[in-house]
Amino acid sequence: MPAAWISLCSRRSFQWKSPSVCGLYPWTVVTFVLACQALPSAWASAPTRFWIDQYAFGEGETFLLKSAIQASSWAQISGETRSKFLAVKGHQAPSEWDIYWTAHQGCERALLHAKPGQRVSCVPGMEAVTEKRQLAATMVAAYGEGAFAVIPRTYLLPEEYWRWRLAIQSQASQAKQPFWVLKASTHRGTGVQVLPEDEAIAAARAIEAKGHRAQRTLVQAYIPNQLLVNRQPFYMRLWVVVTSVTPLRVYLFNGGFLVFGAKRSKPSPFDLNKTEESWIVNWFLEDRQAARPWSLAMLQRHLMRETGSSAAFARMWAAIQTSLGLVFGAALRPLREAERAFAYPPGAAFEVVGADFLIDGNTYRPWLVEINALPSMAVKVSKCAVDDTKCHVEKSRTDVFDTQKRLFIDSLLRLLRPKGDSSGHHQISSMHSRARLSRSTNIQASSWAEISGETGFKFLAVKGYQALSERDIYWTAH
Repeated sequence: MPAAWISLCSRRSFQWKSPSVCGLYPWTVVTFVLACQALPSAWASAPTRFWIDQYAFGEGETFLLKSAIQASSWAQISGETRSKFLAVKGHQAPSEWDIYWTAHQGCERALLHAKPGQRVSCVPGMEAVTEKRQLAATMVAAYGEGAFAVIPRTYLLPEEYWRWRLAIQSQASQAKQPFWVLKASTHRGTGVQVLPEDEAIAAARAIEAKGHRAQRTLVQAYIPNQLLVNRQPFYMRLWVVVTSVTPLRVYLFNGGFLVFGAKRSKPSPFDLNKTEESWIVNWFLEDRQAARPWSLAMLQRHLMRETGSSAAFARMWAAIQTSLGLVFGAALRPLREAERAFAYPPGAAFEVVGADFLIDGNTYRPWLVEINALPSMAVKVSKCAVDDTKCHVEKSRTDVFDTQKRLFIDSLLRLLRPKGDSSGHHQISSMHSRARLSRSTNIQASSWAEISGETGFKFLAVKGYQALSERDIYWTAH
């Protein structure tokens, strides 16, 4: 399946004609007309230099990235920091790299001194969506009750405990929410519990009683009737890249994978024993060697067989893009505030995040449950000898999990590659190719351009908001 990118767009009239995720259409690029600063001529024929802070990532997290860089004809690894102590970090050697791949601490230090043409792998302010509590707070601040059309209904603990209890009480005469999810402010699936309402209230009451001393967490409505495949629940991991805050540009990779949980013996959790743990799908607790993830293309074919139509998948995929547009539109204010605080050059900051969705089994509606900073890029196959690269690579090529990550990394490098001519020279210039005007009621005409010579991406460009009061996000397909 060809890898492609879809960028998220805002307008005042909603129209979306979803392309197939299986790459049945030619790859194209759609973006705003840009005027970029040319890189110094001395760099014209030099390779793009990557510095990787290896110590900042887990074991195997940079394997695919380094492999892709080494296989490219236009990039090289100019530096690699393996130890956190007594070693030069990339932010301490800014003249040695063009792209700096690191975690947030080193990244933000580097942005303070970044020069035009350099890129660093974090976007300050992104915690507005990558931290569990802040994602909910950001969405509610922007959309009020409308936020819960994108994310499950959420209450922050301990501060919103009584608001949650009042909401439960008001639903007493209506259809109740029998299960709730308690989430701690931790990562990689830890600190997550699915509890019946009475147990969730007891756990939340204990948190509320501690007041400011309590671990800050949240309670979230459990999504019933989740889509199952062969009686197995799953979550969908997608990758999103933010490459610019002003104007806002967000790219959704046209791929990803599904992680499955244990087979369920019953269609609903509501009559199960309350200690049942199969209702949480956690990749980090699964047997990775035995796991068999699916690609989005496999899900698309499955839904085609089940429904006899491509409409279900197309509706789900379009709704996913809408949801992500709403999320990053809501985050624009904190992103812009951080951009002003760091005063980094335009385009210097980029960040990869992972978006996790659950799918409603009746309507195929996607629910965004988390956006993760520093999503894992480690390959699934890990039982080869450390120095047996051939074993590692050959086994991982046959696995959906590894194949999707490889496609993503390859496409990410093309997205980050300095624009240039066919020989790969680093020449960033004004882009004006086949500009089109898109007109709609109540919206000023927007200028678009299709860029030739940059294959591998298909996206819609984001029109940056001037204020969060402009809350409706709309789409146009080109």
